[in-house]
Amino acid sequence: MVAPLPISHGGVQVTVIGIVFLLLSFLAIGLRLWSRRISCASIAFNDHMAILATLFTAALIALTSFFGLGHHVHDIPIETFTLFQKINIAIQLIWASANTCVKISILSLYTALFPGRKFARICYTVAAFSIAFWISVVLEGFVLCTPVQFNWDRTVPNGVCARQDIAYLLAGIMNLLIDAIVVSLPVNLLLGLKMPLQKKLGVIAMFSLGMIICIITLRRIILIRAYYHLTDKTYNTTKITTYSILEPTLGVMNSCLPVMKPALARIYRAVRRTPRETNNTATDLAGFANRSTQNRGTFKRFDDCSLFHISEDTLLNATIQADKTTANASVPDPIIATKHCAIDPL
Repeated sequence: MVAPLPISHGGVQVTVIGIVFLLLSFLAIGLRLWSRRISCASIAFNDHMAILATLFTAALIALTSFFGLGHHVHDIPIETFTLFQKINIAIQLIWASANTCVKISILSLYTALFPGRKFARICYTVAAFSIAFWISVVLEGFVLCTPVQFNWDRTVPNGVCARQDIAYLLAGIMNLLIDAIVVSLPVNLLLGLKMPLQKKLGVIAMFSLGMIICIITLRRIILIRAYYHLTDKTYNTTKITTYSILEPTLGVMNSCLPVMKPALARIYRAVRRTPRETNNTATDLAGFANRSTQNRGTFKRFDDCSLFHISEDTLLNATIQADKTTANASVPDPIIATKHCAIDPL
């Protein structure tokens, strides 16, 4: 069994950046799912793909911090370098899987937000290209070297590898092109929205945050072109690995932004609420609970979306009818409540 080496300075940098952005990704996923609950909406396909992308990214970060990353090849045992080569193939597959899940999640969300057959067909076509990109990365991990063991064991007789650096460079370029297409798809539709200019610009800016991912992808391509030397692979791939982690983590956060409004609005209202308003709300809820206890026989329990999602949009309208003229009545006063669940606009 190969023991992991002490984490190098470059490995520490990759690990810290990876953990920070992974936690932000989990936070974005949590707000996304909370927003679905607030809106009384079921978990959609795009939500599942965003969650899957986050899990792939977590696996990517777990594999990148050990077994030689940041060390020079001549400073690590041959067994460790062999294991590093095997793990590097898995990292390539996980990286492609995480980015593909992000793209499909965003494209699926587009089809839900912007109805229209033509636009949906364009999204499905781009999704097909994304899957083709994933397949190409999977194939390059196993067909560039013959036999496949030559990927991690350079002592295999008659082994030969094609230009892996060129293959990784082409994969990065293809990934960048698809990212640019995904970001630009909704721009024309957003420009046609009938809303105040300031609000329209805000919506466009939110959907255009994917340009940051495009810049990171471009930076990764430049690093592959400049520093990906197979003679010192463990050392030169440190910065490349950092950008490889930033791509899917920022992608997950970007895919969650359009659907996080209900959760963010609730947090904003809770922060802005004054202590006096908080006390009044608590008193009202306590009184409501006491009345419901006294009238247990006729009270029907509310679920979370109706009882606690109280806002200026009037998601709960309750009417209490009591006959106050008959104080000695033995039958408890009935409570009639009407519940309305509304989905907050994106």
